[in-house]
Amino acid sequence: AAFHFDKARHIEPDRANFHSDYGTAINMMGKSAEAVAPFKRAVELDPKNFPGQLGLSSALIGVNDYEPAIVAARAATQSTPNRPEGWVNLSIALNRSGQGAQAVAILEEALAIMPGEFLLHTNLAAALNYRPEPTPQRVFEAHVNLGRVLAAAYGGGIRSFSNDPNPD
Repeated sequence: AAFHFDKARHIEPDRANFHSDYGTAINMMGKSAEAVAPFKRAVELDPKNFPGQLGLSSALIGVNDYEPAIVAARAATQSTPNRPEGWVNLSIALNRSGQGAQAVAILEEALAIMPGEFLLHTNLAAALNYRPEPTPQRVFEAHVNLGRVLAAAYGGGIRSFSNDPNPD
């Protein structure tokens, strides 16, 4: 796929999506440093390009360049506030840059927009585990909420099986 996306972006160099698609392909191959340039080009061509901003933030996180990752992730959340991925990248970049309390606040802000989004609940529950501020009750509640969201997504809870559980 990377080969074809690279070819497409050279055939039509003004198409932002071709650059972001190429960046995504090589970023997924573990080549974050190489992915930064195509993502930057996608964003130059179209500053509101969600895949470009999201990918740029991911690639920059991958090379531990957190301040520009924060800028790119914020742009992703502003262009498409109803997608959890930008919010998650923003929280990761904030957390890794030493701004853990802001990372938690960002996830809580995103949950106000998308209260049933399990990706946000997962990241919030994980982030709270490593913060000194929340009470044990707050951490517990975040994990319970995550369990509720996951249970709702997968049929409402524990499933019973028709087989006889008796091992004999």
